Amino acid sequence: MKKIIAGMSLAVITLTGCVSAPAIRVADAEGVEAVSGISMGCNNPFKLTRDCSGFSGPTKAINLNGHEVKVAGNEEQTITVIFGGKLVNGVTQATNLGYELLKRELSSRDIRIIKVTPIESSGLMFGYAVETEVPHYQIWDDFKL
Repeated sequence: MKKIIAGMSLAVITLTGCVSAPAIRVADAEGVEAVSGISMGCNNPFKLTRDCSGFSGPTKAINLNGHEVKVAGNEEQTITVIFGGKLVNGVTQATNLGYELLKRELSSRDIRIIKVTPIESSGLMFGYAVETEVPHYQIWDDFKL
């Protein structure tokens, strides 16, 4: 009986450790404190006034080089929150790919990213908040589905 209880305890510890492990991030977000995808809302912490739902987060579906993501933005259009798309490998990989495609589009327009905040929960990367010095959110209208 002691072996069964000890084995169950080890399994719980192992599962808990896997769930609380940090998600794989893009290099631009290394060292930045993550925002919880569960507790994030349209008003907290980014004040998203464009294309945001209190229930589902970003609502504007866009297509970046064949990869569908959803975005929301702030009033000043200097922040885009991007939530990943759909990939067989999972949400983290889809989100990281979406970020890289978004970054490439901003870079092609000479728009410099000044901060990338990861949005994660339970070891999964749900999205990123991408901040720039200049307004850029209107760009995503060209990619709207």
